[in-house]
Amino acid sequence: MTIPNQGNVLLTFVTPVLVRRWPDAADLNRRLREVILAAESRDPGMARSNVGGWHSNDDFFSWEDPAIGELRARVAEGTREITLHICGEGLKGRDAEVAISGWANVSRDRAYNRPHDHLRYTWSGVYYVTLGEQEPELENNGAIEFLDPRLGVDFSNLPGAMVGPFLRVQPEACMMLMFPSWLRHWVHPFHGRGERISIAFNVNLRF
Repeated sequence: MTIPNQGNVLLTFVTPVLVRRWPDAADLNRRLREVILAAESRDPGMARSNVGGWHSNDDFFSWEDPAIGELRARVAEGTREITLHICGEGLKGRDAEVAISGWANVSRDRAYNRPHDHLRYTWSGVYYVTLGEQEPELENNGAIEFLDPRLGVDFSNLPGAMVGPFLRVQPEACMMLMFPSWLRHWVHPFHGRGERISIAFNVNLRF
């Protein structure tokens, strides 16, 4: 196994997080929004880590709409990128069965997600369709926060060090995040008008 480094310092226990933006996805997002809001009007949804908001069933990628097929292709593209980055030469001569599942989320004022993980999968991720009209003065409004799984890491007090108890990301429309499924995360409450729409997903790779 090759351990990444910066000069003479090995970057051990690195946790990869893919941050991918598609600036050409405005039309895709418009179509996804229509499909998801129509589904919300027909289905009461379910409750998992979400507090408030709407959570569809896990069959999102089986819905029959070309926009969903296009998003699935982008999830597959992101999967290839992060897997190649982590495995490198280890992928030579290997084929993988790829299984993708996902669900839609619609968050309105004060909705949030409790800390959770997605164990049993290889990668998990989220794609942001709309952000709603967020109250700008509130810090971390609707941010997703990843929790460092290492015990004691929060005792470091080195100024500016690239270690700490969490990584916080402010969502953007057309942004996809992908990360190891064991990485615990949660979503800060969304405060504002309209709806914040996202698609969460899991990817399983079997070599």
